[in-house]
Amino acid sequence: MILSSSNERIRSNQDKFPEVNRLAVKVCRLFYEEKLTKVEIEKRLHISRFKVARLLKEALHTGLVKIQITEPHPDLSDLESDLELVLGLKSVALVWDDEESSHLLKKKVGTLGADYLHGILRTEDVLGVGWGTTTCELVNALPSTINLKIRVVQVSGGNTAIESGLDSQALTMRLAGKFGVEPYLLHAPTFVERPETRELLMKESSFRKIFQIYNQTTILIAGIGAFLPDGFIGSGNITSAEMSLLRKQDAVGEFLTYCYEINGNFCKTGKLNRTIAIPVEAIKEIPYSIGIAAGSQKAKAVLGAVRTGLINSLITDTTTARTLLEKVKGNN
Repeated sequence: MILSSSNERIRSNQDKFPEVNRLAVKVCRLFYEEKLTKVEIEKRLHISRFKVARLLKEALHTGLVKIQITEPHPDLSDLESDLELVLGLKSVALVWDDEESSHLLKKKVGTLGADYLHGILRTEDVLGVGWGTTTCELVNALPSTINLKIRVVQVSGGNTAIESGLDSQALTMRLAGKFGVEPYLLHAPTFVERPETRELLMKESSFRKIFQIYNQTTILIAGIGAFLPDGFIGSGNITSAEMSLLRKQDAVGEFLTYCYEINGNFCKTGKLNRTIAIPVEAIKEIPYSIGIAAGSQKAKAVLGAVRTGLINSLITDTTTARTLLEKVKGNN
């Protein structure tokens, strides 16, 4: 908030408004610039605090003092709306990218994600949790105790290929602890070695219960993995043969183990038959399926995720947002 009562403005207003006297100017300076209270001004100038209040009110009315609210980055809401419209998303939330390090940007996006999540959660919601460094920052940023009774469910198996503490199971347990509830855990790896193993696990009653909860999930939040020219940011545990096949299919991203190309078509590999995670059909029915990503290098992965229909909401940074708009307008 900017409170303006400069010499130039005061002289201008004295010329414009003859009724503005020196006492009013003095009161405004003491109140707005020197931060004195009305009682302190009363003692300093030997006038009643009621007259101080009247002079301050008149100063605003006549234009002697003008109040201007200046947002640090006033274009964020417009940029969010543009992205929602162009991508057909339910909601977009952005943080300003000040060209800081990748680590700091992830913390900023994670903090925004925590605020966003805290704002939409309601009692009896079922919250599904994915994995990733930015998702971890979201969990870190949430209050240690949240007085809201929800259910928290793990949406993909555990993954030893991901850094300790960043996989879906670890984040689900931490998040459930903040809500003071027991998590619904998926006691299996993200990928099993053979499709037959997956079929046997899916017959277990504990697995059927978790998959029933998937159909009741109201909010899902997970990181978006990306296939980059010099590497892969994602779940890992992909064989070299599968990676080669994914590259041949122009894979750009991964969301909860599901790989896809930029137009939203899913890539076909044996990996799908070895995956233990929330089904694609269930994800698409979730009212708030939120993808979270930091860094414009993930723009293609984000765009592909939107086009698959796996996410209907997005939390990211301004540079990524602008890169997405450029790619859409430039037809990829």
